[in-house]
Amino acid sequence: MSQLTECSVLTAADIPAVKELWSICFNDTPKFVDWYFREYYRVEDALGIKKNEQLLAAAQVVPYELEIRNKKMMAGYVVGVMTAPEGRHSGYAKSLLAAGLAKMREEKTALSILMPFEGQFYYRYGWSFCYFQQWYQIESQDLACLAAEYGEVQKVEPQAYLPVLDNIYHTMMTKRYHGYAYRKIKDWENLLADYALEGAQWFILKEQDNYEGYLLCLEQGNRLVVQEVAYVNRKAYQGLLWHLQQQEKALEIHTGPNDELAYALAKTKEGILQYPFLMARIVDVEQCLQNIVYPVDYSGCVFTVKDEFAAWNNRTYHFAVQEGRALITPSVEEAQLTIDIHGLTMLVMGTRTAKQLAYEGHLENASEEILTAWTALWPLQDNYINAYY
Repeated sequence: MSQLTECSVLTAADIPAVKELWSICFNDTPKFVDWYFREYYRVEDALGIKKNEQLLAAAQVVPYELEIRNKKMMAGYVVGVMTAPEGRHSGYAKSLLAAGLAKMREEKTALSILMPFEGQFYYRYGWSFCYFQQWYQIESQDLACLAAEYGEVQKVEPQAYLPVLDNIYHTMMTKRYHGYAYRKIKDWENLLADYALEGAQWFILKEQDNYEGYLLCLEQGNRLVVQEVAYVNRKAYQGLLWHLQQQEKALEIHTGPNDELAYALAKTKEGILQYPFLMARIVDVEQCLQNIVYPVDYSGCVFTVKDEFAAWNNRTYHFAVQEGRALITPSVEEAQLTIDIHGLTMLVMGTRTAKQLAYEGHLENASEEILTAWTALWPLQDNYINAYY
């Protein structure tokens, strides 16, 4: 690895410089920037690079709690990676990423996620796309294929319905998706405050005495953008689509992957985009594999991980599973297979199977027996997260 620049933990005294650098590097509104640094930014999450007391680069590692393989796992969301114009092409971003990984490992945070400005930049440091969203750009009448009248949809002030929104969100995520973020009340308050800056509208579907779905919408001219749709059952989803069908606007609907609407639309060749949303990376192999609950036991094998950016992972391990928990220790035995950090991350996240990874070159020299066993240990998942920072 090339020489890295020393990074330091920033303090409250650095906030004005971080805020100024953010305004230079990102195209956010002044209202959002003021809100972000007043309500969301935490100095303990921030890293920076200074030269002669001038802040040249900064990033944050925001703690998130994700559902990974039926268990809560702490993850670090790398956000706000930025470099001053006079410091660019100096390797500062690389240094910040390395320092961020070291910080996460020290804090027992086994997984990292980020939203890239350009995927290839982060790919070289071990992050891989593991989250995709389904985006539909359609006309309201196109929803006739799946929409059905159900319940009553009403516009609401979301602050008064936080417990309702939270219950609908977590019910849907638990039933349908993997890798999602657990939202606490403070997370909801931040979400509502952020979208209020953009004039967001919230709609809740009620059937008799039960709240069963919601829509988070933004009006952009003659287009209605549905930033989030959540529901507790299929009828509620159909009822929400029925509501959208009545709108005399072009629609852009964002959903999780493998969404049912994609299979029903008549204009499937025109209006559907699989949008690469977030990348993920294992921070510490041992910590990560020990945190997972496995669906089957496994007698074990010896494998080598290739990870040149996080040297602590770049070694050989003995791995087995007993009573659903991993037994993993460093090993000096000869490896039966080799897997790079991209492959292991996608395997754990359920983005690719072991057999797919072998075909794609991320996993090498494994026997058919091992590939079959590893496919059973880490079955495919539908990852969904809707968090931008």
